[in-house]
Amino acid sequence: MAVAHGEAGFAVVASQPLAARDRIARDAALSAVLPLLVLLPLLAIALAVAVRRVLAPVSQLAADVDAREPSDLRPLEVDRAPQELQGLVVALNQQVDRAARAVAHERGFIAQAAHELRTPLTAVALQLDGVAAAVDVEQRGQRVALLRSGIRCSRHVVDQLLDLARAQVDVASPAATTRVDVLVRDVVAQVLPTADLHGVEVEVEAADVAACAVPAGPAASALRNLLENAVTHGGGAGLVRIVGREMGDTLEVSVEDGGPGMVDPLHLSAPFIRGRTEHDGSGLGLAIVSEQMARIGGTVEFHGASSFPSGTRAVLRIPVRPGGRGPSWDGGPEAPRS
Repeated sequence: MAVAHGEAGFAVVASQPLAARDRIARDAALSAVLPLLVLLPLLAIALAVAVRRVLAPVSQLAADVDAREPSDLRPLEVDRAPQELQGLVVALNQQVDRAARAVAHERGFIAQAAHELRTPLTAVALQLDGVAAAVDVEQRGQRVALLRSGIRCSRHVVDQLLDLARAQVDVASPAATTRVDVLVRDVVAQVLPTADLHGVEVEVEAADVAACAVPAGPAASALRNLLENAVTHGGGAGLVRIVGREMGDTLEVSVEDGGPGMVDPLHLSAPFIRGRTEHDGSGLGLAIVSEQMARIGGTVEFHGASSFPSGTRAVLRIPVRPGGRGPSWDGGPEAPRS
C-alpha cells in the first residue's frame, strides 16, 4: 500500500494484493531462468563435441601407440599431435630413439657373446673327446690338463660377460664403499695366481691414499680387469706397477706395464675387441673397465708407460669419500709385492 499527500490537503491511497506481486516476481524469474535451462544442455553438448574434436589427434596417437608391437620403435608423427603437445612428442621420439639404439646394442652383444661362448665350449667338447680316447694314463693326464684349461677359459669368459652385464644394468644403483688399501690388497690377491703363472711381479705404491673410501664393487672390478690385462698381455718387463695418489676429491690409480703397448686403446675398449698379443683373451676386460667407471662417474685414460721403455699406463680416476686415516698396510709402510 502507498500513500501520497497532495497540495490541497488530501491524500491518495493505492494498494496491490501480495499474490499479484508474487506472480509478477515468479514470472520475471521464470523468464530469466528458462532460457538458461534450455541453453545449458546445448552448451554441454557443444563443449563435449569441441573437446572431442580437439583431442581426436591425441586419441588417435594413443591408439596407434597402443596397437604397436613391443619391438616397433619407430618415431611418432609429430605433425599429427596438437601444437601444444608437439614438444612432448619430440621428446618421446628422442627417448624412443635412445631405446632403439640400446636394444640394437644389446642384440649385437648377445649375438657376439653367443659366438664367443661357442668357441671355448666347442674346444672343451673336443678336449673331452680326447680324454675319452686316451690310450694310457699319461696321455689321459695331459688331455685332462688341457680340458681343465679350457674350462677355466670358458668360466673366465662367462664371469666377464656377467661383470659387463651388471655394469651396464646397475648404472643408477648405489655402491658400497671400502678403503683403498683393502680394495688393492684383495684385487692383488685375486690376480696373484695369474701373475705367478706369467712370471710377473706386482708392485703397489698406495700408502698415502690407503684410507680413502671408494665404491667397492665397481672400483674393484675395474682395477682387477686392468691388472689382469697388464700381467697377461703387458708383462714383458716382468713387473706391473700400481700407483695411487689423491687429487682433491678424486683418487687416481695407475696400472703400468712394460709390454708392447696398445695402438688404439679407445677401440680396444669396445666389447670383444682384442689387441695383438701372443695370449688369447675374451676382449671384454677394457670394456668392463669403461662401463664400471661410467657407473660411478669416474674415467679411465690410457698413456704410454713412463717407467718402462715400452708399455701402457692405464689411469683410473675414481670419486672418493674422505675417511679416517690409519695404517695403510698390515705389514707397515712398505707396499706389498707379489
